[in-house]
Amino acid sequence: MCFGYLFIKQFDHFHFRKGLGDFFVVLHQRSVELIFPFFVYDDNVDFHERLQKFRYCTAFCYNLHHKRDFYKGSTVSDIQLGIYPLHYEQVTDPAFLWQHIYPNMLRNYYWSDDFSPEYYIAQAQAGFIAVTDIYQGMELLLPEIQFSYALLHYKHLHTRKKVGKLLDRGLGLTVTSEIDAVCDKIRSYHKNCWLTPAYQATLNTTKNIDADFQILSAYIEEEGEMIAGEVGYIIGESYTSLSGFSNRQKRFRNYGTAQLVLLAHFLHEQGIDFWNLGQSYMPYKFALGAVQYEREAFLKEWFKHTR
Repeated sequence: MCFGYLFIKQFDHFHFRKGLGDFFVVLHQRSVELIFPFFVYDDNVDFHERLQKFRYCTAFCYNLHHKRDFYKGSTVSDIQLGIYPLHYEQVTDPAFLWQHIYPNMLRNYYWSDDFSPEYYIAQAQAGFIAVTDIYQGMELLLPEIQFSYALLHYKHLHTRKKVGKLLDRGLGLTVTSEIDAVCDKIRSYHKNCWLTPAYQATLNTTKNIDADFQILSAYIEEEGEMIAGEVGYIIGESYTSLSGFSNRQKRFRNYGTAQLVLLAHFLHEQGIDFWNLGQSYMPYKFALGAVQYEREAFLKEWFKHTR
């Protein structure tokens, strides 16, 4: 069982609290916060029930942030009953995406049982970021077109003094198209990790399928041991992070941030214009210099640099 919490960021303030109900809202003088637990990997809870709660709360969260009133008196079924399939023919049809998917701010997750490299590349190029889940014993791909994204442009990169001192020691970064070692490390650090062997296999099969899509792993080693790393992909002039890990031992404090800073420098040298850090509710992304883009603004930036 895994609980997840979603936070709204307003006025550059974050508020963290825990709740045991489906969700609750806390109004502050200068901020709004929505925090909810949802069962992500508990097989005893129905897949659609989990996703209904998650979908309702994320839609509630986004629209509350924008002072919209759709949530007043509404129920889960009014928002979205479960999640909908997204087929290859749809995700590769710009007219369909712009008419039915991108403008719909009540939906973010979709599902597919297609783990082919062609489908994965297509959904990634369309701006989705996919994870996985299990439904009735079957692993599904869950492409998400997020409500908002955290984007980092190199000119906004911020390096804290402690991280700078660590980098001055000559810390090095390895970047490679071989992702297996880092994926294995990620799973060893994250219980019930969505980056499953099947997902990993799909990433590996994307190699040499599309010249404009490239997977990579980046990691820091110390004394022959991986200390921090991540996997992601490059499309055009953009890089998207998928998942990562960082050694939690005290002697390796700040290595995770150092890996991110070194990767930002590498991407800049490769001509990457921006780094898509995905969900925009994690404080470390903003500490790094990321800026929040709502879906519409993100898509403009995305297609400007990926086509």
